[in-house]
Amino acid sequence: MRKITLDQLIEIYAFANNDAPEKADAVVYLEGDSFARVKRCAELFKKGYAPAILISGTDDRPRLGCFPAKIVAKKMIKMGVPASRLILEENSINTRDQAIEVLKIAKKRKWKKIILVTSLYHQPRAYLTFAGTMAEMGMRVRIINEPVRQLPWFARTSRGTRLNILRGEVKKINLYLAKGHLANFKTILEYQKWKEGAK
Repeated sequence: MRKITLDQLIEIYAFANNDAPEKADAVVYLEGDSFARVKRCAELFKKGYAPAILISGTDDRPRLGCFPAKIVAKKMIKMGVPASRLILEENSINTRDQAIEVLKIAKKRKWKKIILVTSLYHQPRAYLTFAGTMAEMGMRVRIINEPVRQLPWFARTSRGTRLNILRGEVKKINLYLAKGHLANFKTILEYQKWKEGAK
């Protein structure tokens, strides 16, 4: 499988960071980066962008900024999100697993659109992962990318600075593409065209 070139990577980063929030069936929280993504999910819910929040992830490694869905749910409840509006996905442990499990739930609930929330550095790979998984599953859900912005690049996190994490993400894209875990450039291009035409 061909690698994604620098020019293609720039286009992918543009796709993943150009959406504006819009009403959807659910906000999807992807585990990681400690609790940096919690506030944005709660804000989107409170502003009426979706009737529910799906919290995805069961990785329990606090030293790496990973907290399972039950712990994240408690944070969201403290921020004013009713427990009845939270859906916990507790089978996944990485982005690939999250895409599979979230899309299973989306299919079962007949969701047509989700708001995908993760950190800015992770959004492009998450987008590629979800688009690739959808292609495998023979389904299409509109993904509204909602990367958490204004997180400091040089402050230390449990995984190092976000700038270094971003550099690692770029390498991971071709690594996981080779494993078949991501949409290739042709697939993401076709999906993006479909997405923009499906509004």
